[in-house]
Amino acid sequence: MNEWTAAELAILREHAGKKCAREIAAIVGRPRFATLTKLRQLGLPGFPPGRVCTLTPEQMDALRNVPPGISGQQFAQMHGVGEEAVRHWVRKLGITLTPASRWTEKQNQQLRDLAPTHTATQIAALIGRSRSSVWSKAHVLGVEPVREGLRPPKRLARAPKPPKAAPGPKLCRPRKAAASTPRKTKAAPAKAAVPIRKPTPPQLEYCPTCHAPVSNWQEHYKRMGHRRPAA
Repeated sequence: MNEWTAAELAILREHAGKKCAREIAAIVGRPRFATLTKLRQLGLPGFPPGRVCTLTPEQMDALRNVPPGISGQQFAQMHGVGEEAVRHWVRKLGITLTPASRWTEKQNQQLRDLAPTHTATQIAALIGRSRSSVWSKAHVLGVEPVREGLRPPKRLARAPKPPKAAPGPKLCRPRKAAASTPRKTKAAPAKAAVPIRKPTPPQLEYCPTCHAPVSNWQEHYKRMGHRRPAA
């Protein structure tokens, strides 16, 4: 959020204690909570939502004897009080006021035309609406009136944009023909063959006693009891 300007601070000091925080926020074009926080920082009286602004005895008599055909917005604008205070005392005293009429298409167009060069107070006096109603409708229509105490923004003439060149025909690159020959794959190197050594059979000898072939004389002695003959 931008910092508060000297003009906005002057508006806060002018309306503090006379209007509710919602009404002051609508005048300066700031959020209600930000307006209430700034009032407390400056030591000014603020009225948060739910707390009602007081009315003078003359304003209370005028509210009790309000003529038919006058809405709460019109009464608040005529006597310089907040709409929240009027609505509160209307409910408390049981007074019936004429409901505010809806915005016509002519008033909407007037708001669009006057917003760039007029403040919300000036637009409300020209159209016959309250300031808060003008701000609410401006947000709906997407326009912003000039803030109180600020000059209307200057509109700078923009240089016309050069026309865009017409797009030319798109050039497509020819696709490469698929290779007809299959790709050569590298063969894995053949492993060297390892020669297989066959076990040599043991030399057989024949026992001179039983004439049986013997490869292990120790086993033959244990089994048959015959020893190897001496050489």
